Amino acid sequence: MKLLGANNFIKMPTGTFYVQYWLDTQKECMEIVREFLKSPDEFLKNRIFDLEVFGGNSGSMMFDDSEEDYVFYYDANVVGDASPSTTLYLVIEEDELPDEIVFNGNSGRFKLSKKEVIDIKNYFVENAHEHYEDNWAIKELDKLSKSGNTIVDINILG
Repeated sequence: MKLLGANNFIKMPTGTFYVQYWLDTQKECMEIVREFLKSPDEFLKNRIFDLEVFGGNSGSMMFDDSEEDYVFYYDANVVGDASPSTTLYLVIEEDELPDEIVFNGNSGRFKLSKKEVIDIKNYFVENAHEHYEDNWAIKELDKLSKSGNTIVDINILG
């Protein structure tokens, strides 16, 4: 598990499990960093219900009980709609997922097993995702990084 800023997150492969923290200020970002550093396992336990699957800068997948296959693809930009200067990403490896995950769905909370979550992610990666080149977004993040923005460069292992 790791906490990443946009510059590191955008380089993750399609199919990466993550939770996004779209915040308003860099101060809020630093509060998230401190909370994560205090206890990564507790941090994950309290926040996994918003688990998503990275598709690319063009969009990602969230788990939604209103969809037949639980796949809801949406415009979750790393650069574009989201502000890379105030957004953090908790990246979670498959083996770090709990045996059962409770999600916030459109119709309320719902549960899926770890196996179901992995199977749905694999379906998304294989069938339901179109990947677009993220080169322009990577260049924008590089500009932010070179201008001294420390949030976009966060890379903390848990």
